[in-house]
Amino acid sequence: MVGQTLPAQVLSKFSDGSFLVRVADTNARMLLPNGINAGDELPLTVVSGQPRATLQVGAGNPQAGQ
Repeated sequence: MVGQTLPAQVLSKFSDGSFLVRVADTNARMLLPNGINAGDELPLTVVSGQPRATLQVGAGNPQAGQ
């Protein structure tokens, strides 16, 4: 799955600044860049799968360290 881009929908924003995001039929809590709001849809690219999934906002080539 590394390199695959998945569509995601931002479901809500928590008071601590994190977001509830639906991606690949799973809800996940994550930090997102400024300017993202509940209701937004965005592409997430799989950067790594182990030891747990790491996703990068945006489509295209994953860049190490970002």
